[in-house]
Amino acid sequence: MNEEQNNMMTCPKCGEAMRVDARYCMKCGYLNSNNEANKNIQKYINKGNSSNVTTYHVSNGEMKVANMSVSTNVGNTLICFLVNYLVYLLLIGISFYTILGKNVTDWMMVINSPFPLVMVILSVIFLSTYAMESIYIKANKRWWMALIPIYNLFILADITFHKKIYGVITLIPIVGQIFMLVMLYQLGKKFEYNGFLVAILPIIMIPVIGFGYRKYENCDYIREEKEIQRDYKTKKIFLVTMILMIIIGLGLTFYTRIKASAENSKSLRNYYIVYAADKIVATTRDKVNKNLINCNEYVLRDYKGISYVYYPDVGKKTFLLFYHMRDPIEGYVKVDTRGDETKYYVSLTDGTYGFSETLYEDVKFDTVVEYKEVSRTYDPKNECKAF
Repeated sequence: MNEEQNNMMTCPKCGEAMRVDARYCMKCGYLNSNNEANKNIQKYINKGNSSNVTTYHVSNGEMKVANMSVSTNVGNTLICFLVNYLVYLLLIGISFYTILGKNVTDWMMVINSPFPLVMVILSVIFLSTYAMESIYIKANKRWWMALIPIYNLFILADITFHKKIYGVITLIPIVGQIFMLVMLYQLGKKFEYNGFLVAILPIIMIPVIGFGYRKYENCDYIREEKEIQRDYKTKKIFLVTMILMIIIGLGLTFYTRIKASAENSKSLRNYYIVYAADKIVATTRDKVNKNLINCNEYVLRDYKGISYVYYPDVGKKTFLLFYHMRDPIEGYVKVDTRGDETKYYVSLTDGTYGFSETLYEDVKFDTVVEYKEVSRTYDPKNECKAF
C-alpha cells in the first residue's frame, strides 16, 4: 500500500492524482517532466527553441493531437496575479472607507449600505479582467496587453483572426459592436467552446475559458514546471476569492432587499388596515347622520349614549379595494354621543394584525400591531336597538 502511494503524485496544474511515471495527466493533459519520454521537452525548453512540435494531449478522456510551442511571450504571470489581486483589495478598501467612513459601529451598518453591491460589481469586473488576461497568456500574448484600451482590441483580433488590422472595425459605431460579437464567437471556437454561448454570455464564458484547461487552437505553450505550478495556485486563489466575495456580496444584498420588501409589505398591510378603519368610521358616521342604522344591517347595542356597530366583514360591507383577494377584516365602531361632540372609536383585525379600541383621530400606521381577535367591551346579551 505504501509502495503504491509512493508511486503517486499530484498534477501541478489541476491537482488530480496521477502516477509518478505517467506521461501526462488524464484530466488536463499536463505533461509530466519526470517521465523519461518527456525529459527531452525540458531540454527543448532550456534551449529556447521556438519551433512547433507535435505530441499527444489528453482532454476529457479523449486522445487528441496537439501542437506544442515554447511560451516566451506572455510576461511575468506572477506580476499579473499580484497587480490584479492587490489593486482589487485596494479598491475594496477604498470603497469601504468612502461609503461607510470610520464610524462603523456594527455589521448592520455594512449590510444596509451599498457596499455589498459595490463589492459584487468589483469582484465581477476583476474576475473577468483576470480571466481575459489568462486568455491572452494562453494565446502566447503578454497579459498586460489586455489592460490597454483600444490596443487590446487589436490583440484580440489577432487572437481570433490572426489579423491585428481587424481591430479597426471595432472602432466603427454600431458595426464595431456587431463585430465584437463576431470576435467573441470566434474566441469560443478557438478554445473549442460554443461560440454562440461566448458571444451571448461573455460575463460567464470568459472566466470559463480563462480558468479552464482547454488550449488555444489546440496548442499547448510549454513553460517551466515551477511556473505552471505557481500559476495553478495563483489562479485558484484568485478564483476562490472572487467567487467567495461575489457570494457574500449577493447574500448581503439579497438580505437587505428581502428586509426592505418585508418592511414594505408591513407598511402596505398597515396602510390597508388603517384604510379599512377610515371606511367603517366614514360609513358609520354617514349612517348616524342620516338615521339609517337599523338592526337588520348592523348589530347595534345601546348603552346610555354609547353604541357599538359591528362589522363581521369590513371589506364586503364597505366595498374595500381588493377585499376579495385577502382575509376578511372584522371590527366594530364605538359611537359615543354623551358629550357635546360625537366621538368615534374603532377596533379591527384581519385575524393576525389589527388594533384594540382606539379613538379614530389617534389611529396611525404604527397603531397596527399583532392583534388576532376583536375584544368586545359591550354586553353581547343586550338587545339591538335603533338610534
